[in-house]
Amino acid sequence: MRYFTLIGLILTGFLACRPEGEKQEKENLFLNQVQMIGSHNSYKLSIQEELMELLGKMDPGLASSLDYDHPSVWEQLDLGLRVLELDVYDDPEGGRFLKPRGMELLKEAGIKDLRGMDTLAWESPGLKVMHIQDIDFRAHHVKFEDYLRELKAWSEFHPRHLPIMVSINAKDFGMEDERFTPALPFGKEALARIDEEISRVFAEEELVLPREVKGQYPSLEKAILEKGWPSLEDCLGKFMFVLDESGEKMSSYISLDDKFERQRMFVTQSPGQAHAGILFINDPTTSTVEITECVKKGYLVRARADADTREARDNDTLRREMAFASGAQFISTDFYRPDPRWPGYQVSFGEEGYFRINPFTASEYSGNPLKEQDNGGLVAVSPAAFKWAAENGMGKILDVRTGEEVAEGVIGEVEHLNYLSDGFENEVQRLDKERPVLVYCKIGGRSEKAANLMLEKGFERVYHLDGGIDQWKAQGQPVVPYNPPGRNFQ
Repeated sequence: MRYFTLIGLILTGFLACRPEGEKQEKENLFLNQVQMIGSHNSYKLSIQEELMELLGKMDPGLASSLDYDHPSVWEQLDLGLRVLELDVYDDPEGGRFLKPRGMELLKEAGIKDLRGMDTLAWESPGLKVMHIQDIDFRAHHVKFEDYLRELKAWSEFHPRHLPIMVSINAKDFGMEDERFTPALPFGKEALARIDEEISRVFAEEELVLPREVKGQYPSLEKAILEKGWPSLEDCLGKFMFVLDESGEKMSSYISLDDKFERQRMFVTQSPGQAHAGILFINDPTTSTVEITECVKKGYLVRARADADTREARDNDTLRREMAFASGAQFISTDFYRPDPRWPGYQVSFGEEGYFRINPFTASEYSGNPLKEQDNGGLVAVSPAAFKWAAENGMGKILDVRTGEEVAEGVIGEVEHLNYLSDGFENEVQRLDKERPVLVYCKIGGRSEKAANLMLEKGFERVYHLDGGIDQWKAQGQPVVPYNPPGRNFQ
């Protein structure tokens, strides 16, 4: 009864009190008029089984709270998640976290199969990504910049995607045990390094920036309360970074530029302050009124549907449903897919997937499905994006040059079909039409024609290398001798 009463009160409040501002047209939704589900600690791999067993003996509660993992962020984005979270640790000299205490515990226990240590990556300078140093350190990538490059590559392959919100935790807490690696504090210089790494990967036009939302208004908060957020159309294909910190760290980040013109991340200031616009209010069961009031005023809110695996273990859906009903635009979870151990619990919008029109800030349109726009035909990708996809097995690579050209070197393990040959149209149809295909030629002309032909023949996802292998080599990317594979067209 308590559950239905709470949900009913929220729905009544929203339907009775629409957000202030001009009437929104269906074809021009705004950023605060969507709801999107995403992952918490998006980078996380599971703790090695033997280490988890040791942790369970030392601290069962801690071990239970850490017992989850995620696929790569590319896979998460392919699923439809549009909210991500990355935890970063400062490591300006490199090697600070090279020897995690958890590995030492495994060695002491006689475990020889030690997983999760990319030595070169841990040794290199730069921000590192993990959950808890020394214990929960396994992640899909070690370096923050590698996640940014993966996001950038995925975005090039899906240029009309909904905006993706990425929250950043600047972690600097230490463990009480002196044997554990102390994290470096995040002062101004360290916080500036986060922006610097974002700027190395993303151009300004690929980001939703605080200064652009602020415009000519005296503050960001005044802009979003009086003018509102940008249109969804203006945010397609872009990323929004948010620094999920408070107190001294937030103040230090703001002080990088008091006018907040150069910062790449939004901050989570409380309402009534100049830079307020995005709020992280984690527990919708205890902060329902606060979330709904903030959403109605025009703020963007992130809430969590579950925490520490508790809801999944108990199949307790109250927090999830309260997050949905609150109107929070961003909803974070560890269980967008059910865990086989607790299959009854999952966080999604059912048939609508992981994003929908917000039923509270755009209630007149909420019955309509929110669909990402089609790419509009063939997608050309940069050498950097092509390289990422090729190296990570994101599709079959197809070289459509002549045999003489192929003899000069190719991009990795390729299938070779000469576009100029009489049999190309028949041979290409033997490829798997459901699998992504990455096509290239010398400068891009033949690959574009070949890719368009493949789309006409029913291939679902075909991409071609912009500028061809010449541009690839001009950017310093390697080629290798062609080694013809067995004639396996799958």
